[in-house]
Amino acid sequence: MTLALRYAVRSDVGLLREGNEDSAFAGPHLLAVADGMGGHAAGEVASAATITTIAPLDDARNIGPDLVGALADAVAMANLRLQELIISDPAIEGMGTTLTALLWADGYAALCHIGDSRAYRLRNGQFLQITHDHTLVQSLVDEGKITEDDVATHPHRSLLLRALDGRTVAEPDLTQLETLPGDRYLLCSDGLSGVVTEQTLHQTLSSIRDPDKAALQLVELAIRGGGPDNITCIVADVMDTQASAVPPLAGPVLSRRLPSVASGPVRRMPIAAPAPLATTPSAVASASAGRASCHRVAPRARSTADSSSRRLASRRAASTSPAAATSNSCSAAIVNSDLVKTMVLARPVSSRGRREVTFRP
Repeated sequence: MTLALRYAVRSDVGLLREGNEDSAFAGPHLLAVADGMGGHAAGEVASAATITTIAPLDDARNIGPDLVGALADAVAMANLRLQELIISDPAIEGMGTTLTALLWADGYAALCHIGDSRAYRLRNGQFLQITHDHTLVQSLVDEGKITEDDVATHPHRSLLLRALDGRTVAEPDLTQLETLPGDRYLLCSDGLSGVVTEQTLHQTLSSIRDPDKAALQLVELAIRGGGPDNITCIVADVMDTQASAVPPLAGPVLSRRLPSVASGPVRRMPIAAPAPLATTPSAVASASAGRASCHRVAPRARSTADSSSRRLASRRAASTSPAAATSNSCSAAIVNSDLVKTMVLARPVSSRGRREVTFRP
């Protein structure tokens, strides 16, 4: 029995943000989602630099037998890369990023997690969150001081206790997992998990077998729920290549913004690829959004309800236009010797109240 991954990745700016600070990677051996935050327009720099640094792990020659050790070393190197960026430009000192990553080979996987992005596993009909949020509200739930129902309305629900920030020692959760044929994994930013309930996530992943269609439906559900934050998700299936009629993907795929989302003028800033790891051509998607956390966040007025309504109307109009699918480009770049990133001013986090979204296939 030969196991392989079949995967898809989607990213959307949402309805309230003017840009996207999420970054993502999906390849035969590496799945990763990073959600940037804070610090003078540098949240997208933090997430992109982190994904760029760990992306070479998708080359099996860079992994070795110790998956957990390889992933831990790459995360430490990513944190060092953030430190180098901060030293070169002190104005971005307040930036940081979450990271949830799965390194996979020969039926085993190493899971790395820091922050409040999440990973879930669907196995034999059982849906399980396999990461633990590093947030103040989650710590209060763990201590029995508040209930799960209190999280959505807690005034400090967006405060992170751990993140990659280039200033402190990275302390990610690292776990080794055994994978089985038929397993389905979901990695996502909190723009999805904070809006769509776990029950709806489970139902969607159970009923839509194609990973790309499932990822697209998840993003659309978050949009229907208000889309208050950037939305990024990866859906990956563990498959037996000898038993499946569908071939696995042979290389990284590009996380793409939904074609109905219009893109405005941008300023661009090159980010050099990290030297310590051999860089291989890979696909990364990224875009902008702010987040309140333990890091300093540059103040900026949040989008209004009117702006949200106009954006939703624009989305619907674009989706009916035959030209929309080709005219609106995604915010993405190929990781090679450098990475071109879209730069926008950071914005404070909007409400992350959870809202049930009715599932309609």
